[in-house]
Amino acid sequence: MGMLVVPLLLVTLTAPAKTATQKLADFSRFSEAINTEVALIDAGGVMREGLLTAATADAVTMKFASGDRSFARADVASAERIRDSTRDGLIKGMVFGAVTGLFASQGLSTPAQGIAAWAGSIAFYGSIGWAIDAAQKHRQTIYLAPAATPAPKKPALGVAVRF
Repeated sequence: MGMLVVPLLLVTLTAPAKTATQKLADFSRFSEAINTEVALIDAGGVMREGLLTAATADAVTMKFASGDRSFARADVASAERIRDSTRDGLIKGMVFGAVTGLFASQGLSTPAQGIAAWAGSIAFYGSIGWAIDAAQKHRQTIYLAPAATPAPKKPALGVAVRF
């Protein structure tokens, strides 16, 4: 049973988190990303990368090398953080280190050695988790405009009777 704990813990900690589409359609999520680098795609499909400086319920303002520019809610198709936080990698590594440290400390002779090994395991695996997360260059979606409901399709074959 003990041999299954570590692989199951590893799979659980590394599984990607899914964000619901309804949650991504919330325009107020921009307020959480103020003062971070953001890639914004407007309704025309043009991508712009800059610093998000302000966010209201109806518009966002970004700072570019050429100056500040505001985008209305209707003009924003999607937005992503250019880099996500490395805290989650650190936390996942520390949890993994705590569990593996508990198993490793069982073979030591004194409680002080066990506590030292456990703390060392947390620090070691936490730093590995942070380094792996920092090395990844994936983006984190902030906003995704809700898709417009498509018009009903015409039938492929139609019959018309005229007199």
